[in-house]
Amino acid sequence: MLKGIVKFHSRIVEAELTFPLVEFDSKEPGVGKVEIEAANGNEILTAVHVTGVDSTVDGVAIARKVHMAALDRISFRESIVVENGDVTEQKFSQIDPPTTGELHFIHLSAEAGHLALVGYPATLRVARTATHVKAELEQEAPAGERYYSFFRSARQSKSSVEEFMHLYNILLMLFDDKPVLMTL
Repeated sequence: MLKGIVKFHSRIVEAELTFPLVEFDSKEPGVGKVEIEAANGNEILTAVHVTGVDSTVDGVAIARKVHMAALDRISFRESIVVENGDVTEQKFSQIDPPTTGELHFIHLSAEAGHLALVGYPATLRVARTATHVKAELEQEAPAGERYYSFFRSARQSKSSVEEFMHLYNILLMLFDDKPVLMTL
């Protein structure tokens, strides 16, 4: 059995979001804890600590699942575009026998953001507290969570028409493929 850490880097597109380092429990079997932060406003760094996995492939797969679920929630709640991201580091070691070394990584701190309108185009920077982000990520399956990944994927569209079609598809799924009638 292995334990380890898998780190991810995901880019935030067309907006800025900042929050300090947050440690939360994903409630996913095989995951000890998750650390996530958006220190500079245009990227999200995630470290997933896995425990008791059979292989590094299993460990990375579980870590990616937790990472993607966190990005889906953040993207949906903040209505921002967040790319899937890449694995930047992975370290695994045997649980038995106990290792003499410990896994170390750098903890970065973040300051509160602000709205800065400088020239064109302007970027809105949103700052969240660690408490706010932790509450969002540890919340028990919010209503409609199964559609969060569709929403984040739609927000990554290359054109506004493509994004509209993806968002309309989500509406069709929510209304059992019946046309959505909107009245003004």
